[in-house]
Order: sequence, then C-alpha cells, then structure tokens
Amino acid sequence: MNLAGSLRSREEQTMEKITKNLEQRVQALEDREAVIKLKARYVNINDGGWEGPTHTDPNAIAQMFTEDGVWDGLPHVAYAEGLEQIRELFHKFVAAANAPYDSRWGKQQFMPVAGGSASAGRYEDILNR
Repeated sequence: MNLAGSLRSREEQTMEKITKNLEQRVQALEDREAVIKLKARYVNINDGGWEGPTHTDPNAIAQMFTEDGVWDGLPHVAYAEGLEQIRELFHKFVAAANAPYDSRWGKQQFMPVAGGSASAGRYEDILNR
C-alpha cells in the first residue's frame, strides 16, 4: 500500500470512530428524552389536580411498564413487581377513599441509560392533604 492509500485508510478509520461515537451520543440523548417524556406521562396520568382524585387509571399506568417492571415506593408506600402487581397496586390506590394527593417537584434527576435498558427516578417531596 502506498502512502496516499495508508493516509486515506487512517482517515476512514478516524471518521468511522467519530461517526460511531456521535451515533452513540445521539442515541443516548434520544433515549434520555424518551424516558423524560415517559415520566411526564406517568405524572399526568396520576395527577388529579388540586381537587383530585388521583391515580384513576390503573390500566394506563400498568401499560407504561415492561413485563418485568418495578414500582418501588418503599419504604413509605408500597412495592410492586410485574404488570399485574403494578395494576393491582394502582387499583388499591383508586379504592382507597383517602388516597393522598401528590405534588412532585423533580429534584436531582437520575437516569442511567445503557444500551437497551434504562431506569429513572427522582427524589420527591410528597404532600398529603
């Protein structure tokens, strides 16, 4: 291989690395944005406003989770694993005559995204009426 061919090969390799890196970074941003939108939808479904009621659509909430999804409100509320348990938990919230109104202020969002999986959460202040 001559010098010109060797330089072109190096340039191509460099461009391939740069392109791959940019594709990965863009994908990570798109994944993060998808999780942000999912969290916003979750809050909108659960938010009954100042007059309530909250948590009125257990099926819509359950459909937002994967088959092996986890709703973890421990140590103060509850824990549910899998779609059926999550659905049952939200039916209990609906049935509770004194279901709390929650108001969420997102603080210290964390959202590790890796490949085909992600988890999300935030520290919340919960106000009970």
